[in-house]
Amino acid sequence: MTQRQTLVFLPGLLCDARLWAAQIEALQDRYDCRFVDLLACASLDEMIDAVSAAAKRPFILIGFSMGGYLAQEFMLRHGARVSKLALLAISARGTSAAEEAMSRQAVEQARKGRFLGASRGVAERFIDPGHSDHQGLVTLVGDMARAAGRDAFIRQRNATLKRRDLRLPLAKVTCPSLVLGGRQDAIVASPLVEELAACLPTAELHLLDRCGHMLPLEQPVAVTRILRNWLEA
Repeated sequence: MTQRQTLVFLPGLLCDARLWAAQIEALQDRYDCRFVDLLACASLDEMIDAVSAAAKRPFILIGFSMGGYLAQEFMLRHGARVSKLALLAISARGTSAAEEAMSRQAVEQARKGRFLGASRGVAERFIDPGHSDHQGLVTLVGDMARAAGRDAFIRQRNATLKRRDLRLPLAKVTCPSLVLGGRQDAIVASPLVEELAACLPTAELHLLDRCGHMLPLEQPVAVTRILRNWLEA
């Protein structure tokens, strides 16, 4: 019997397995789907180790947002272990001085007990206002953040505080790659997603309409269809 290919799914900041529930349910008929929980990781190296432990043989790596940045870093360290790479809602650029300052401020506020990551106002920014289930998705994003909690927020923010610019290094990634973005994404604008795709020699690019930052939740059918078609190409 032919061994099923392994898909390793990486989450975004404060996200749990609910982020990828639709894709895993739809793809597990043909693939060995594995979700990597990153909530306990306190450094980028710990995150890399968690991905490394997810599968022993070569696997297909699928990362969203923070998990997309982690997937890029994993490729540059352990690229021989990945047969295909999919990146959603992320850019290849490093952290700007302004972004780093904002992250440090958010971490300091959280340390003092003012954890805003689960607030409705923050969650609103991640979902396209025109989505038919806008309020339901805002609630889900907030629920994931609340379940993760303040300490996980501090750990994950600190672990990815100084993302390096990967635009030039990604030219070395020659495995089949897929890049997805949302046209209404207020967190990672679509031109940055297009720039990321241009950095990867084999990238297939898709920009989804009526979609903010939370692609797997906002457009689950479209994301699953694109993933399946790419996997089976």
